[in-house]
Amino acid sequence: MNNWKFFFLTIFLVSNLFAQNASTREWTIFQKGVSEYQKGNYDKARQSFSLMINKLPNSALTTANYLMLAKTNYKSGDFEVALQQCEEFKKRFPQSKYVDDIRYLMANSYYRQERIETAVTTWLKAGFSTSNPVLREKVLSLADDVIRYKMNRLSVTALSQQYLGSPINEAFKFHLADDSHRTGNISFAKEGLVDLLNIAKTDYYRNKSQELLDQIEGKASNEIHIAALLPLSGNNEKVGKALLNGFNLAVKEFNNGTSSNKVVIDEFDYASNLLNALEQIKKISNDRQHTFVFGPVENDIVAAVAAIADYEGITIVSPTASSDQIKNVSENCINLAPTVKTMAGVIQSYAYDSLKINRLATFAPIDDYFLNMTEEFVTLYQEKGGVVATQEWYYPGDQNYKKQFRKLKRVGLRLAFKDSLVLDNPEISDKSVDSSYVIYMKEQRELLKETKTKIDSADIPVTTFDGMFVPVFEDDINFIASQFAFSNFQTQLLGNSDWYNKDALKKNRNYVNGIVFVADGYLNEEGWDYRQFRNNFRNTYHETPEKFELIAYDSFKFLSNTFGKTKVSRSNFLEKVVQLKPYQGIYRSFDIDRSRSNKSVRILKYIYGQVIPVK
Repeated sequence: MNNWKFFFLTIFLVSNLFAQNASTREWTIFQKGVSEYQKGNYDKARQSFSLMINKLPNSALTTANYLMLAKTNYKSGDFEVALQQCEEFKKRFPQSKYVDDIRYLMANSYYRQERIETAVTTWLKAGFSTSNPVLREKVLSLADDVIRYKMNRLSVTALSQQYLGSPINEAFKFHLADDSHRTGNISFAKEGLVDLLNIAKTDYYRNKSQELLDQIEGKASNEIHIAALLPLSGNNEKVGKALLNGFNLAVKEFNNGTSSNKVVIDEFDYASNLLNALEQIKKISNDRQHTFVFGPVENDIVAAVAAIADYEGITIVSPTASSDQIKNVSENCINLAPTVKTMAGVIQSYAYDSLKINRLATFAPIDDYFLNMTEEFVTLYQEKGGVVATQEWYYPGDQNYKKQFRKLKRVGLRLAFKDSLVLDNPEISDKSVDSSYVIYMKEQRELLKETKTKIDSADIPVTTFDGMFVPVFEDDINFIASQFAFSNFQTQLLGNSDWYNKDALKKNRNYVNGIVFVADGYLNEEGWDYRQFRNNFRNTYHETPEKFELIAYDSFKFLSNTFGKTKVSRSNFLEKVVQLKPYQGIYRSFDIDRSRSNKSVRILKYIYGQVIPVK
């Protein structure tokens, strides 16, 4: 625990002990125990607090030592001992200012022992009895979370009956009504909330009940609330803001249209941070007005958020996540971007079936995304009968690929030698090819030495690969393209969507002319719909839109087709999406099936300075 936490713990204890008359010796021992506690040295902390309790039982610091001793045992995992000490504290010091903290500690200990119901009731009792508003909010929130995520309706009903007439029954009655709402029993939910509002004695559950009842009764019922869960700050701020601007422009156009529905975007910034995203999805889920969530953008954060959203029954719609594994985590997540498997499958199919590439090599960075894409490509390609002659890899950030291209070239030249031998003897073995190749290379070196001839390896073309699959980072294109050309590979270059960068392609047009790559969309900059979108965007935001603005704009246009005659809700939104017909946006097309991912992919070709769609 850091120094700030130590400082605030000391201030907390001192504020309660300042008026008490403690000797210098007592303070020294107590502060030593607190210091060891903060460092995680729980055995030493236990010794200091126990010494004070046993040797100086009448000390002004006795109650503080009891509290800290119980906290120490809790931290070290001795939950039963901590509970015994808390019970003893309550008997000996029922009027102590620390009683509320003791109850909180007891509830935490019960929870760690998996005594869920006892933990919940103890948190609730602490929350209803304390005069400390911060502690009240903390313990009641903990109780709410555990009731919602750890308990079923049957157990909550049993507790409600057990605590009839008790103030803490407000919590159980609220969660029974909330559960009815989430499961579609609206009339039962309203009845329970109205009853609770009539009897509630605390503002906490009275306010929560009124808020939920307002949502159920559908104030401004023609409004469709969408939670935009995006990184509006942090590492991916630029992407998040671009997506939000594109989405908002589409919403503005929708609201200015003829539909009786009006869309409201509620912004939630998770600052490119996983924990922030988890906190935000909790807030979003608790507000029943939200029909679905647009975002997040990163694969790992989408997967984590989707797991919570799955329980809450709210659909996550990510515009950028491409991991195939997300659908295994949640049944309430839609990937509007094609997955890695889809992209790899389409480009390999085009390479084998349309380009008739029978033998190829691969070159890619050692990164999870590219490893998965290359593996998927190779697996599907080999299943069709294609031959992967060799594979080379580089580390992200590398700018010199001479070593990898030299290895690829050696394999290519050996294959050329083998191909020439196979023409004469189709049955020749690899072992015979290897031995013959060693002899051939030795003869060539001796010949060059005798004739004093120098040959630049770049002058020797490699024609034995029908194609080379090169999925790379966009930032690496300028380095890879020139070195690829210098190595003199005369082959069909295949790439991933990062190659869809017109500036990089133009700069390297002499090196990569004819490259074919897979992409999640295609932009016709001369199209009327794009020009209109661009002008509207410029008038609204005073800047020119780029890819992510287009993706978000297209995404809303596609999703808004669910806002039809039947009222869209959290419970029916996902089913409405998977039933939508394929949709052509300005940049991206959408074809969502039961796999809940986009199957629409484009194959593009860069030829003589132009990017053209070929599929």
